[in-house]
Amino acid sequence: VHIVLCMGFFFVPEDNLQGQAYAVMASKMLNTLDDIEEVELVITQPRYAGEAPVRRHRVDRKTFDEWVERLNEDIEAATAPDAPLKAGRWCDFCLHRPDCSAVADMAREAVADDFDDDLAARDLTDRLAQADILEGWIKRG
Repeated sequence: VHIVLCMGFFFVPEDNLQGQAYAVMASKMLNTLDDIEEVELVITQPRYAGEAPVRRHRVDRKTFDEWVERLNEDIEAATAPDAPLKAGRWCDFCLHRPDCSAVADMAREAVADDFDDDLAARDLTDRLAQADILEGWIKRG
């Protein structure tokens, strides 16, 4: 059984890549990868109103093996010497952010764009997310 406690956004266990990665990595760390018959993802969000605070999703060995294969492919792609750089919220955790060309490009783009009265709410949300990323980049740089 694998449990993820999430306090922020609403998550469902089905097709939850983070939960799948945790399950695969936990089974590797515990040397139980070959012993898995079934995996149950459990997401607990006690503060999320309007939904059951505990949600579960079970998968069989075949599905678990697909998760292992996808995770291995993703790790290989991310660690390749020519892996593309893409700035986003995940940059908060990256030690290379101060020297990252993708974050620098995001900063140049953010200051080059004009703000006008017609800025859509989604655009504003994206810009605020960029501001959070860039604030950390500026402080560490």
